[in-house]
Amino acid sequence: MGDTRVISIGLFLAIFGLLLFDGCQSSPTDEPSERHPGGSSGEVFPITIHYGLNDSHSNHWVQLSAAGVVGIVYGKGIVVGDIGQTGDLIYHTIQADGSEREEVVTRGSGVNKSVLLYDAGSKPHLFYARSDDSDQFIYHFFKNHLGDWLSETVINFAGEGGKYIYEISADIGRDDAIHLLVLKSRSNPDSPDYNWAFLDSNLYHITNRSGTWEKHWIKNYDTFYTYDVDTKTLRRQDMAVDDDGHVHVVFGEQIDVLGDDSCATGRLHYATNKTGEWVIELALEPITHPHEAGWSPSLCLDHRGRPAVASTYVARVLTLSMSDAHLAYSVRQDDGTWHTTVVADEADGYLGTDGGKYTGALPHLKFDRQNRPHIVFSDIASSHGPYNYINIGQIRYAAFNGRSWDLTTVYRQPSPQAFYTASEMGGQCLVISEDGERIQVVGQELITTSKGVYTYQLVHFVIK
Repeated sequence: MGDTRVISIGLFLAIFGLLLFDGCQSSPTDEPSERHPGGSSGEVFPITIHYGLNDSHSNHWVQLSAAGVVGIVYGKGIVVGDIGQTGDLIYHTIQADGSEREEVVTRGSGVNKSVLLYDAGSKPHLFYARSDDSDQFIYHFFKNHLGDWLSETVINFAGEGGKYIYEISADIGRDDAIHLLVLKSRSNPDSPDYNWAFLDSNLYHITNRSGTWEKHWIKNYDTFYTYDVDTKTLRRQDMAVDDDGHVHVVFGEQIDVLGDDSCATGRLHYATNKTGEWVIELALEPITHPHEAGWSPSLCLDHRGRPAVASTYVARVLTLSMSDAHLAYSVRQDDGTWHTTVVADEADGYLGTDGGKYTGALPHLKFDRQNRPHIVFSDIASSHGPYNYINIGQIRYAAFNGRSWDLTTVYRQPSPQAFYTASEMGGQCLVISEDGERIQVVGQELITTSKGVYTYQLVHFVIK
């Protein structure tokens, strides 16, 4: 299966613990709620992390340049307190020969909510978002011909569409035009309203394709929960740009089916601006209430330009406990309909007290030069103690061989002992070289030893 390396290790003591809530109520509790929001060798070197690694809630914190460089962006040395989050924005590279380099790009608040792009000349472009109650900003960092970092303010929202940039996704077109997908929630994480912040969310497309930065509103809706009690992390959107510069996005929406704020039914939407206007359609809907379709969607365009999405489908019983979860693969057909198949529906040894029928978390989808899909994803350990809670762990790899999916566990973790005693994954990013001869994955591992005490470790694998 290739080489496995731990490329960085970080420890941090969180100043605050995870606040959990019951149902859609605003009062935090100490227990996960019954209804939920949602090989080895190489060099090891230390990195001190005081709050997270990358909190963009996207697959765009790792990229592969045309020169074969794996780039990683994250926040380092972040402090949490009354002044918010502040630290160093790190640009970390792994060269094709295995050599590594770390650069401090800037220091500021919000640097852990960052994404990375490479242009056609393999020059890096880093973006991060900063939010407060009065305004929200996105900053762009890039290099000049001398290799010095320069910056610009992409855009500010002046309070429009909410008070917090919760997620940011990114892609770049063949013309080197940059596209950002920004999800804004109505309140900041330190607000008493934050348990309800998933309501009244707004999705924006930001681009410099015209030569100046422009902001385009896509939709107002209730997103998947912004309060990640279920998984400690969850994605709600993704984007891709086609060869003609048209933008394709997917996003998850919560539906209040019963009108009682149970908020446990979700569906996945697909949208594109190919016609010059944003056209939105349903890509994956729940079979019944209270199922949730489209957790953590990963969007990729195949060589014909057809949108394909890997996502987690979560089934729940009426008491809202998770009953099973699987990895779904959905492709938009030429007639405009969507066809969905199940890639994996059983965990590979990463289990909670509810058994092994839970998997498909945090997928990342890519196509190789033969137009075959590849997906990295994690298993889900569902437990009751007495409330239903889940942990997400391991890195698994699915490759389509032309007839079926071949499944391999790339990185094993032990099953969790409890919600706050567990080894977990906070996401993984898949990169495939242009010739398809080299497939790599970078994962963000989270080890929790007690409430509020975490270890973060960044791991790099050469699958092929």
